[in-house]
Amino acid sequence: MRILIAAILLSCLSLPAKADSNAYTVLASSLSAIATSGRISPQGGKIAFQLMGTTSVGAGQVTVLIKGSNDGVSYVQVSSLTLDTIIAQTSTGESVDKAWRYYISSATHLTGSGARYSVFANSKQ
Repeated sequence: MRILIAAILLSCLSLPAKADSNAYTVLASSLSAIATSGRISPQGGKIAFQLMGTTSVGAGQVTVLIKGSNDGVSYVQVSSLTLDTIIAQTSTGESVDKAWRYYISSATHLTGSGARYSVFANSKQ
């Protein structure tokens, strides 16, 4: 019986964790001001970015630039995401197939009463 339990435990431990295959990176979380995120270094060449936003009253808008760099110092614009926000959470996204070593997000425009936004990234090899 002990051998059977040990074999079951060993087989469970060798399975890859489901969270790893569905993991994503938060670049900016619930920000209410124009800001630049910390950098990320994705593992795959294809990376998807998602911008989510909301306002507390009425409509608003947020624009976030996605920038890439190979040295982690000098960044160039890779993509631009613009989202019209409302009280209910809205979302937009884009997938890029560019092999930059590092990425950051940088909000350049934010309007609306109580406007908040978040930026997420996910890469696959």
